[in-house]
Amino acid sequence: MIYHGPAHYYGNAHQDQVNYVQLAQFLVERPFSTSLADVGLHPWLVKAIDLKEMRIGQSVANGYVGVASLTDAQMAYGTTSLFFVGLLAACVTALLVQCSVRPSLAWLGGVWSGSLPAVTQTHLDGFLSQTTVLFVIPALGLSLLVARRNRPLGWVATTLILAFLLSAYTEVYVIGVASVAALTLVALEWPLRKRFAYFASTVAVSLLLLIPYVIRSLGFVASQYKIAADPEMLSQLAPRAGTLQGWAEIFVGLPSAAPWAQRAQPLAGLILVALALHGLASRSPRSRLRLVGLIAAPLGVLAVLLSAPVLAKYPLGKLLGLFAPLAAVCGTIGAARLGESLAMVLSAPARRGGLARLRRGSLGLAAVVIGLFLALAAADSWGKLQRVFANGDNLAAINSPAAQAVFRDIAAHPERTYLVKEQHVILNAWLCYHARHASVYTDVDLIGDRPTPVDQFSFRQVPTGSGAMWLLTGERMKSYSQVDATPEIIVRNPQGIDRAGLLTWYWVGDQMELEIVNFAHHPLERSLTMRAIIGPANDAPERTVSLTEQSDDRTKQIRRFTQDARLTFTLTLKPGSNFYAFRVEAPVAWQRHVAGDARKLSVRVQEFNLSTMPVAPGRP
Repeated sequence: MIYHGPAHYYGNAHQDQVNYVQLAQFLVERPFSTSLADVGLHPWLVKAIDLKEMRIGQSVANGYVGVASLTDAQMAYGTTSLFFVGLLAACVTALLVQCSVRPSLAWLGGVWSGSLPAVTQTHLDGFLSQTTVLFVIPALGLSLLVARRNRPLGWVATTLILAFLLSAYTEVYVIGVASVAALTLVALEWPLRKRFAYFASTVAVSLLLLIPYVIRSLGFVASQYKIAADPEMLSQLAPRAGTLQGWAEIFVGLPSAAPWAQRAQPLAGLILVALALHGLASRSPRSRLRLVGLIAAPLGVLAVLLSAPVLAKYPLGKLLGLFAPLAAVCGTIGAARLGESLAMVLSAPARRGGLARLRRGSLGLAAVVIGLFLALAAADSWGKLQRVFANGDNLAAINSPAAQAVFRDIAAHPERTYLVKEQHVILNAWLCYHARHASVYTDVDLIGDRPTPVDQFSFRQVPTGSGAMWLLTGERMKSYSQVDATPEIIVRNPQGIDRAGLLTWYWVGDQMELEIVNFAHHPLERSLTMRAIIGPANDAPERTVSLTEQSDDRTKQIRRFTQDARLTFTLTLKPGSNFYAFRVEAPVAWQRHVAGDARKLSVRVQEFNLSTMPVAPGRP
């Protein structure tokens, strides 16, 4: 966020981020009772209304930061997300101090928890709901330890933490409740009746505080549990969950693809497990019980998932990411105890100054062990951040100077009426968000990940005669009243859009559609040129492509080329939208695809340009 600034921070620019931002801004600007029937010409509301009865706590926090900072949910998003990562580190640090870890080592353990690969990935991918509750289990452990000395303060903290978990990540509320039950049982040295009263009252009040939300969210929670029960559901989102590489990605990191690093990762994982076990075994019985209470519920849930006949990868991956900070807690405690044990053996306390050397040696050894794991996590996180620094993938479209200029311009002119034709589904969601105070029509079937059927929404009913409307794409906007404006090319490619820096290209499988908008009130003769490159889908040295006006098949123009060619087509553009089909005529066979890319990479096209037809000799 520091690199791009709050106004340009999108993480990895995944769909979840824009969804959470839309929900937060909806909670700020619109009544909660707003329904899909009230959307009108504001398509940005559609996804927010879909989400308003599920996981709203994190978006309430995001919207609050936006209002308090006199900005909006998009500008406040990065600050909100990073605040909760910092809150995780602070809670882990305080918990470690309460567990008798020296403050300097506790601080190091807190930084380690906030730098874990799973935490970085969750934050960058825009999973705000999960990011905001990473602190919850460490904070519950801390609140129960506080309750031993100050029962009212501990009770209030436990209740509020549970209530926030319920609102932000509703389906894992039961894990929070189980954690409180385990911690109440082993951490509080009270009569059993008082412990039960403490537990029951915290759970009951946390539910009562959010009873309207609880009632509304029952359907959502049921659907989430149904997903968790189906091992095949969403498994493609966590393909390595449960594998050695998957565990390394969450707890240790993959800082390098070098063979030595790949061999070192299992060893690092084993060392981490050994540290956790040593920290558990070397503590007093009472302290050991408290640590067991902290990790009992997460370990129980993981045991249930791992014991299933077919591994449910998606819930396992999500929950491992949620529980990852506990690895830093247990690892730090283990390192601290290991340092003390070895220093006791190697030092000579009986000699003058021996006790001081013992303390320094134990502290230094523990700091080195924790520092090594922190370095692994930091190296992995740095690798993940490189994509953000380089504006990779979706960021290339959203954070481009052209797109940012469009965002600023449409936000500054709420009096206009816009027609969104942008095909990039995340970019068009951001366009609708920034134009939220204007009237917006759309000519696309998907805004973000939300289908927008023509017969369901009035913003899909584009009026005839677009003179008072502005055409809106992620790269530019034009008024339909600019009769002398250069025609606009809009590409609809089933295989999507590829970007790197300022370059945009399209991999054509079988065909794609071109829409060319003529702003003039009379036909125009134009020459369309594009660069075409042979792809790896087929070994044939030649490609045959065609361009056909969809309203008239007799206009088919066929071109053959080898390797890298500049193709030219002559067009007659009627006023308004003109639709063309660009097809790969030959070869049609598909021999192979690039590893990691399942698309049919037949022809790559880029650098579209429309120019005036040259005047023939002798013509005026």
